[in-house]
Amino acid sequence: MDDPESVYQNLLKKYLDGTATEAERAQVERWYAQADLLRTDDEPEDERRRRMERNWQALHDRTLGTRPLPVRRLRTGWYRLAASIALVVALGWAGYQFTHKPNQPSPVSVDKAPATVLLANTTNQPQTHRLADGSDVVLQPGSQIRFARTFMAAERVVQLSGEASFRVKRDTNRRGSARPFLVHGNGVVTRVLGTQFTVRAFPGKPTTEVSVQEGRVAVYRQPEPNAGPSASLILTPNERATYTVASDRLTKSLVEEPMVLATPQSPPPSFIFDDTPLAAVFAELERAYNVDIVFDADLLRNCTLTARLTDQSLFTKLRMICASVGADYSVQNTRLVVSGGGCD
Repeated sequence: MDDPESVYQNLLKKYLDGTATEAERAQVERWYAQADLLRTDDEPEDERRRRMERNWQALHDRTLGTRPLPVRRLRTGWYRLAASIALVVALGWAGYQFTHKPNQPSPVSVDKAPATVLLANTTNQPQTHRLADGSDVVLQPGSQIRFARTFMAAERVVQLSGEASFRVKRDTNRRGSARPFLVHGNGVVTRVLGTQFTVRAFPGKPTTEVSVQEGRVAVYRQPEPNAGPSASLILTPNERATYTVASDRLTKSLVEEPMVLATPQSPPPSFIFDDTPLAAVFAELERAYNVDIVFDADLLRNCTLTARLTDQSLFTKLRMICASVGADYSVQNTRLVVSGGGCD
């Protein structure tokens, strides 16, 4: 039989690097939910570190007896991780002893103090949920999110499996700093402060997509355990990031159907043109859809447009405009490139 201490340390490692099963994650979270060792955000840093060292030693002595102490000193910045390991090993060892003694009740109850909340949409309709921080989530069928019952002081973290749209409320911690909202899903992390975006992250699928409706988000590949975040892509409205699992590549492009970006300060344009120079038409499209349209200004200098394009999509508008001057367009990453054409 494997050494129980090693079993629980391995289980913690799997939990941290995202390879644990649902049952294993629940087991770790049940242990973690029973302690208040980390809930002292207001105490001075030095005092907190010394307290965590004492807790680490006490947990070791109480649960592992004369076994060698894995870590004797904790450096600043790592005491939380060491305390977490101590807590899991200690509670795990205690749980092992309880569960292997007959007629002993389990020391942990999932129903009494669950560490995380799981929201799953098992219907065939989207479901809307409001989180404790005031953020809204629209969960698509067959999707689920998992998050801490109480968000951490430094950040708000959500684990997504499937597809969900988020309208994140800007939030601050007790020190007045903005708390980022992070969505983890299928190899990608999306980091925001307050905005509206959608993530499609189904486990086992070849790609993961993040698209933005409002604000700005940073998207990066899921880092390896103990490694910092990789280089991120910054997305603005009507842009999306696509992560391809096979090639481990993250790319940026336009969404399939860009939407008009109207605000109270900037109402939607009418898209009614009357002998309007083509350069002015393209400028209005750029402002309305947050896109970059590249064209040959000299070639199209004498071109004008008379048309009503109120109800058409962006790409339909472009097809009609290009047809009127004998030009073509292509989508290159987040740019729209108009080529050819001309007017006498």
